[in-house]
Amino acid sequence: MACANCGTDNPGGASFCMGCGSALATACSSCGTELPPNAAFCFSCGAQVGAPAAAAARQGATAEADEGLRRYIPPELLNKLEFAAESGTMQGERRTVTMLFCDVKGSTSAARNLDPEEWADIMNGAFEHLIAPVYRYEGTIARLMGDAILAFFGAPIGHEDDPERAVLAALAILDEIEPYKAAIRRDWGIDFDVRVGINTGLVVVGAVGSDLRVEYTAMGDAVNLAARMEQTAAPGTIQITGTTRSLIDKLFEFEDLGGVEVKGHDDPVAAFRVLGAQERPDTIRGIEGLEAPLIGRDAEMAALRDAIDALSTGGQGRIISVTGEAGVGKSRLVADLKSALPDGVAWHEGRSLSYETESPYSPVRRMLLSLMGLSGGEPSAEVWRKVESAVAAALPGRVADVAPFVAWMLETEPPTELAHRTAYLKPPQLRSESFRAIIELIEGLAATAPLVIAFEDLHWADPASLDLVRELLGVADRARLSLVLMFRPRREDGSWEIHETVERDRPHLYTHVALLPLAESETRELVAALLAVDGLDEANRRIILDKSEGNPFFVEEIIRSMIDTAIVAHDGSKWVATGAQSEFSVPDNLSALLVTRLDRLDERCRRVAQAASVVGRQFQYDELAATLPDIAGLDDALVDLQRRDIVREVTRIPKRRYRFKHALLQEAAYDTVLLKQRTQLHGALADFLERLHPERSGDIADHLVKSRQMGRALPYLVAAGESAAAGYALPVAVARFEQALTTMDETTPSPLLRRTLEGLGKTREYLFDFPGAAEAYERLRIEGEQRGDVAMRISGMNKRGLVRGFFFAERQQALDDLVSAEEMAREADDGTGLVEACINQCYLRTGYAEFDEVEYYMAEVARLGDEMGDTEPTLFGMAHFANTLAFLTRFDEALEAAEKLLARAEEEGNLHYQAEMLTFAIPTCHARNGDFAAAMAAVERGMEIAQRIGDRTSEAYAATFQGKVA
Repeated sequence: MACANCGTDNPGGASFCMGCGSALATACSSCGTELPPNAAFCFSCGAQVGAPAAAAARQGATAEADEGLRRYIPPELLNKLEFAAESGTMQGERRTVTMLFCDVKGSTSAARNLDPEEWADIMNGAFEHLIAPVYRYEGTIARLMGDAILAFFGAPIGHEDDPERAVLAALAILDEIEPYKAAIRRDWGIDFDVRVGINTGLVVVGAVGSDLRVEYTAMGDAVNLAARMEQTAAPGTIQITGTTRSLIDKLFEFEDLGGVEVKGHDDPVAAFRVLGAQERPDTIRGIEGLEAPLIGRDAEMAALRDAIDALSTGGQGRIISVTGEAGVGKSRLVADLKSALPDGVAWHEGRSLSYETESPYSPVRRMLLSLMGLSGGEPSAEVWRKVESAVAAALPGRVADVAPFVAWMLETEPPTELAHRTAYLKPPQLRSESFRAIIELIEGLAATAPLVIAFEDLHWADPASLDLVRELLGVADRARLSLVLMFRPRREDGSWEIHETVERDRPHLYTHVALLPLAESETRELVAALLAVDGLDEANRRIILDKSEGNPFFVEEIIRSMIDTAIVAHDGSKWVATGAQSEFSVPDNLSALLVTRLDRLDERCRRVAQAASVVGRQFQYDELAATLPDIAGLDDALVDLQRRDIVREVTRIPKRRYRFKHALLQEAAYDTVLLKQRTQLHGALADFLERLHPERSGDIADHLVKSRQMGRALPYLVAAGESAAAGYALPVAVARFEQALTTMDETTPSPLLRRTLEGLGKTREYLFDFPGAAEAYERLRIEGEQRGDVAMRISGMNKRGLVRGFFFAERQQALDDLVSAEEMAREADDGTGLVEACINQCYLRTGYAEFDEVEYYMAEVARLGDEMGDTEPTLFGMAHFANTLAFLTRFDEALEAAEKLLARAEEEGNLHYQAEMLTFAIPTCHARNGDFAAAMAAVERGMEIAQRIGDRTSEAYAATFQGKVA
């Protein structure tokens, strides 16, 4: 096929010219109609383009390509694509789509010098970096070519910000391909680069392909323009058309490249190079066109600025609290402080939400996301990359010691080579190490630049987050860190306890600003500034002044209500009063005013606001849509709610997220929802989360409870309790377990009841509430007996026995429990229960120096582990058997047992037991035999392993041994 642009003769089936790169047209074999490039169907007669054999080959290639693509697709997007296929939105239709072409520049010359198989491997590796960002931003791969991809943003899944998503995906491609380019240059001596072209225009979507990849055809030259942008882009750059640029001009920085010649266009097409994303602007506050300076807060602002100036000029850390009731202006005051931040001072925030009081570490995670430059929806690999980069920059050489614990707090797994740092730690130590890592990171960041960390609405923070805030207080003493804490002055809250602690222990660092309602003169000044409205009578001004009671938010909402009811309108140049002033009345309190404002919404907007309030003060678009599957015009309703300043958009990428302007607005909207509707909305949201985010067990549990589906809620309540206990958020864990227990009865499945009681007992042990733990284990035993569940009964006896023996000095009663559990487990062939009984016997008898019995039970544990094929009990038993022999001064036997275990632990890859043997039994035996060189070699090796995995016990044994020998 000859190219009409340059005359090059191209092979049959080619989509783009090998000479100039322009798209090739084709003709329908049935009716002769000239078709756009890459057409799958003829638009005149509907015939499939290409011979049957070619179509069959294409179908086979499609299936193979889809299998490769599937691994790049986030589960959430895959569900959306499957839904699009089921709902018919992937059928042929006209759509405005943003097209992204990306190819590997220099591939032709590189491929000429390599074996085809080698080049295929290189390109497959490159495709990983080209494809993943497309799916991350919910684009779709339209076509895979030998060294290029064509991706579409806007079909089959459309978003209002598809041009923005396409450019962000392109930036991610350029960023993430860099390490791969360096690796290819190092390993193969090949230099290659990628270039991206983007255009937005009309296409026709043909239903060819699969749910993962759809063949697209273009009506007009929209695809040609995108291809031309890519062909004329410099390597390592992104080039877009003026059409696309006009849609995103406030979001990115650009370089004007002038015009690009394109066949079929009389004039050059405007082209722009994307240089990078602009800093996201702060949310617009107040009412557009009606703005007032901060009034009545001069002294408070001066105190805050003094504190920040001390940080920026003298490097003095501070602790700042801003307290006040809802609507009094805490957020506005701190926002103005942030906007006047001195150069060189970094600011990061963590917000608490009213519905997350039992979600451990939520504000801490938001603060860490801000520190890492993350929004919260990125894939795990991207989160780890940002964490690793931030730690490396702030703490050179400390990535392995800090980054895995920061990643754990962000619920992200570290890479395999660092997984051991968190894998062997119990919940208390894992939390302790994570707190240490976060504090070390913040101190490292504060060493490079003065740092402010703000926690908003701390009165809603969970107990675990408050614990970390308490730990951070000390950092302000020794680093260039200022903490800004905002909360309501409620003495029963943990946030108020922090205030009292700082006021008592660190008065030299503390700046406390207590915001009170404005005085009448100040309120009058605020009303005058906001109501610079022509023709508004004094009577209405007086009503606003009287009823607002000095609350700035109340004043603003009254004015917003006046705008909603057209008492005040904008004539294009200024605000003016209309003729409806006499009809205006202000409710007596803020809550009533907010309800009145909501009542004035049209039915659709009101319904959307109510559904959003059920999700929470902050909500994601897809969560809201899940509660309103039958509503039309959801996007329009959200735009209207933003225009009325009821909700505000927080972020678009990678997910659209909104927030009610004020917590009181969300509460008022929620209060207007009928109980029956509220139940249905909570249930719909629970269904959505259960389907797409099953890991959010706490949220699912809460929504199921509020939808009165207690049976469905129970497993999630228990899972949320276990998750909180694993994160050492102990009060939250207890609350979850107890909430589950209150709804259980004789119909509750035994395994679920057992998990609940075992979890509650262990959590109470961590809290040193040993009577409470014993009570939980006793109920576990009784429930097992009543239900005829022998394993549950054995578990209760084992755990109750250990608590009684260790913490109540009831040795004989404890032994009776454990012996009975052992006999019952042997009779019932309950290997797990028998292992636990033997381990607990060992623990208890060790405390009474009954080493002969300890030796027997440890050998039994090891034997049972081997018999069951369970490595952990085997290693546990072997370890304690070796240690017991060492305690009994049978050093030769102990050394033999310890070295046997060490070999087994190395074979299994278990670093914990390697560290234990190398820091205690093995060096002890070598030393007693006079071989101090071997002893020190073992302990040094053990110390290195213990430090790598954070095993403080083994580390302490090693240090003690080294001290004694030295």
